[in-house]
Amino acid sequence: MGMTDIHYAAQQYPIFLLGHDYAHGVWWYFPVALSIKTSLGLIGLVVLAGIALISRRLRQRRELAYLVVPGAIYLAVAILSRMNIGTRHVLFLYPLAALLAAAGLTALAQHSRRWIWVGGGLVVFHVISAMAIFPAEMAYANEAWGGAANTHKYLSDSSVDWAQQLPHIKQWVDAHPGEECWLAYSAYPDLRPQAYGIPCHPLPTAHTGWEILPVDVPETIHGNLLLSADDLEACDWPSDQLNVFERFRWMPMTEQIDHSVFVYHGDFDVHEAAALGAVQKANILLGENRPAEALIAAKKAVALQPENLLAQMALGDAETALGDKNRARAAYELALAAAHRLEADAQPLYVPDLEQKLHP
Repeated sequence: MGMTDIHYAAQQYPIFLLGHDYAHGVWWYFPVALSIKTSLGLIGLVVLAGIALISRRLRQRRELAYLVVPGAIYLAVAILSRMNIGTRHVLFLYPLAALLAAAGLTALAQHSRRWIWVGGGLVVFHVISAMAIFPAEMAYANEAWGGAANTHKYLSDSSVDWAQQLPHIKQWVDAHPGEECWLAYSAYPDLRPQAYGIPCHPLPTAHTGWEILPVDVPETIHGNLLLSADDLEACDWPSDQLNVFERFRWMPMTEQIDHSVFVYHGDFDVHEAAALGAVQKANILLGENRPAEALIAAKKAVALQPENLLAQMALGDAETALGDKNRARAAYELALAAAHRLEADAQPLYVPDLEQKLHP
């Protein structure tokens, strides 16, 4: 789980959108995330421990204190810190839960042997559920949440997509020789699919802004479109409105790779991604003191998405660099209007900067 875990809005799923970074995490993040990432078998075994406690068959108070008190303190600190960046930060709780479950089951079994069958069944359920996800263990979600095929709807980053899929993407490419493919990969360009022999054209993401893509993204692509979970769900953007792959959330996918890269086949309108690529190109060219070329790229982005916040900002920056204050002001005003349409928690990331540019 990462920056946006549990990020579908309430009208789509029964969980409200968490913040798009850990500063906006909510207190119930870890309890809900644990309910998704923990097998139903283990949850059932912990429930048995609770039954043993309530029925007073589990009486080792000092031993229980050694298990429960550190776990409760650790979970409380995690909750209060609102670090919405993954269950990997509370893995300490799992061995404590296993020990508590074992103690509870042992106490119940001493009272009645029928509990051995109940506990044994839960252990088998736990093992089967955990093994069934192999080799895509990172995307695990228990059956109550729809299993690994649906994990990306609720969680992100290290609970689904931590850029671990390149070997299996390579296997998929080898099984589809000669087919055109485009790939939005959450770790590009830090990790390069080309190094694994993956010939797919890269698509712009929240992380590709410091390197111009080797090819311009066309408005329409044909063939195979591969979207990693973090990019499909825009977990690295501060607002869903900036998600260039939003339309694909609702489109049927052809297949899944590691339950965290989603394959679409056909003809697709990707003008939003083309606009983002042009925005990032414009920003890089500005950084290299090439404003005339940056202006061309920014105008292309605006032509593709006239009301896009990032496109209008790039255009305003390019016009400013070229000394055309009137055109820059017009672009910044459109960008500011777009920024005010963002979610409330995303607006502070853009509105003050744009107001400063309009009123230096």
